[in-house]
Amino acid sequence: MIEIVAVPPSTLAGITRRTTWSEIPAAIKSALDVVWPVLRAQKAKTNHNVVVYREPGPDGVTLDIGVQVIGAFEPTSDVAAIAAPAGRAAHVVRLGPYSELGKAHDAVTAYCNENGHRPGVHWEVYGDWTDDVTQLRTDVYRLVP
Repeated sequence: MIEIVAVPPSTLAGITRRTTWSEIPAAIKSALDVVWPVLRAQKAKTNHNVVVYREPGPDGVTLDIGVQVIGAFEPTSDVAAIAAPAGRAAHVVRLGPYSELGKAHDAVTAYCNENGHRPGVHWEVYGDWTDDVTQLRTDVYRLVP
């Protein structure tokens, strides 16, 4: 079920990079492989992994790839403090493999179009890991200014 929610401001410890659509999974993995050691070394309080999609085009998309941080985090030369999207957003919870997340994004976009919302930037918040891919939770959001 898609709903409109208020998303509070938050900070990501992350990396911004431009990538092709087909390389998104590899870009996410390689960025998180840089971010997580920094957060562990700083003993930072963390929440979930997040990927924000910006400036989509036929050649690819700019991604903010990171981890929600709670409280103090010291940016490094490799890992920046990134403001996560905040405000009114269309939201849906998707259970299942990451390879099928496009369906959730399509549903949220269709909802926005059908209900007169001009859709903005979109992002995913990944739930806790499980080996049961049918139970992988991803919260999909799209700003609706």
